[in-house]
Amino acid sequence: MNARIKTENADLHVHTRYSDGADDVESTILSAEKKGLKTVGISDHSYTYFDTSYCMQKENIGRYIAEINALKQKYAGRINVFCGVEYDLFSDIDLNGYDYAIGSSHYFKKGDRFYPVDENLETHLKIVGELFGGDYYAACEEYFRNVALFVDMDKVKIIGHFDLIAQYNGKGEYFDENGERYIKAYTSAIDRLVKAGK
Repeated sequence: MNARIKTENADLHVHTRYSDGADDVESTILSAEKKGLKTVGISDHSYTYFDTSYCMQKENIGRYIAEINALKQKYAGRINVFCGVEYDLFSDIDLNGYDYAIGSSHYFKKGDRFYPVDENLETHLKIVGELFGGDYYAACEEYFRNVALFVDMDKVKIIGHFDLIAQYNGKGEYFDENGERYIKAYTSAIDRLVKAGK
């Protein structure tokens, strides 16, 4: 995981059919090349033992890495291809074998249960009600505390969709993104992550 990746004219957050993407790996690489990208990083959702609905299946991890590495060689000189993974905060996979890892927080955890942050609006609002008593700012604070935990994961260098908690907030229907509690929550996470070189 010591690959030096040039990020100019690149997309490093790309999913394929290995998780919740639409195309196979090779078609995705060819599409990136056709769009003029110089670098593409395939970074499917990591396996999570408690939710396999959109994540990579555990038995496919080795095949995923091998396929991307083979295509990396096939398209060398045309487009730079990197093997990445979008590593969920609560995933427990080994990150060896990947060129890079994107750290993303997709769940709240209470006790032994996991609650999705972004499954759909109805579920999202239900979770904010049940776990946080309807206090959307408390949900945001918990979300950003989770995102900040990536400071302790050396192999995670990139943070994915930092503000996923605001996905359903649209025009501020549920909370004020310029409000003091929201700003304090995200700036605290940013400060910690930047200091750690993320």
